[in-house]
Amino acid sequence: MLPNFKLHTNPSLSAKLLSLNLSDFHEVTKYVEALPYGRNSNKEDLNLVLSEQKGTCSTKHAFIVQTAFENEQPDIQLALGFYKMSARTNPELRDILAGYQLDHIPEAHNYILYKDKRYDFTGIQTGKESPLDSIMSEMIILPNQIVNFKEHFHRFFIINWIKENDLALQFTTDRIWEIREECIAEISKHTV
Repeated sequence: MLPNFKLHTNPSLSAKLLSLNLSDFHEVTKYVEALPYGRNSNKEDLNLVLSEQKGTCSTKHAFIVQTAFENEQPDIQLALGFYKMSARTNPELRDILAGYQLDHIPEAHNYILYKDKRYDFTGIQTGKESPLDSIMSEMIILPNQIVNFKEHFHRFFIINWIKENDLALQFTTDRIWEIREECIAEISKHTV
């Protein structure tokens, strides 16, 4: 279980959370998880999770980890994992992936790591299998790495995945990225 602690009054994110009557870390994780799934207008500005009242796996978890860092909790870490996004993790993707004759595509997912346990506060329903059940690779990143670093590393991961699965004759990295965007748009429709 994640540790609980009282929020300090000085750090910027914590001060905003305190103004919402959220006084401890567990209250913060519940609050963020309950926010709707949706892309923020600027992923680099974690304050937008609160002002826009939404977030993705990236912004929600970066927000939570930054709050932990502000409150001297460095063991609560942000993970970047790659999972098999499929009809098992997201049933609404069955027709899209079948249309491209794909069982799955690799999707980057952010979540929290603490003492070798994974915690997901994205707040969206999954299928029979959680994204955390099909992690192919993971690493620790910093909250400020959810934008450029994450996208570049995700594209690099797709390049290797295409090679490993002998899909180079059928798909380019850009084409898999387009299919991924189509999948994300479909997931977003089902989370409103």
